[in-house]
Amino acid sequence: MGRRKSSPCRHSGRYARTLGLAAAISALLLMTLAVHSLAQAQLHTEVRGRAAGFASQPDRDTMLSIVDPTYAITLTASPGRIPVNGRISLLEATLSDLFHSPIPDGTEVRFETSLGSLGSTVVTKTTTSGVATATLTSGGLAGTAYLTATVGNAQDHAAVEFFWYRIGLPFVARNYLGD
Repeated sequence: MGRRKSSPCRHSGRYARTLGLAAAISALLLMTLAVHSLAQAQLHTEVRGRAAGFASQPDRDTMLSIVDPTYAITLTASPGRIPVNGRISLLEATLSDLFHSPIPDGTEVRFETSLGSLGSTVVTKTTTSGVATATLTSGGLAGTAYLTATVGNAQDHAAVEFFWYRIGLPFVARNYLGD
């Protein structure tokens, strides 16, 4: 009389809990991605310009765009040690986005040096396939050139040492005592 019928599947409760846990993990992952994306995005509104050049109030049409697509920047100098007086080292800034893909071509990278010249102490170059290059030329002073590559808020540093050549003259011992 008080006997309960068993369900067709003994594991249906466990299966439901597993599905619930998987759904919760998926939702958490999607929320994390959304929050991260929103942190890097800003709302742009379509603005109608007036004939005088002043913008009117924004309308209700909006779209999302990435504020700063640069996620990582790596600056390398090759070689890292060069003689003084006009020798060169190639600087290479490699830039990638959040997904480790190269950033768009034409992105401006600012290179700075504390010693030597990039054409001046500061130069701006553009990227091709996520890479921007500049040439560091040594001056007449020995020392360390501290380099910086900057894009938006992303920065990386490198150093190149300028050194003097050591010139060794051959030494020949001669006997000048009358032999």
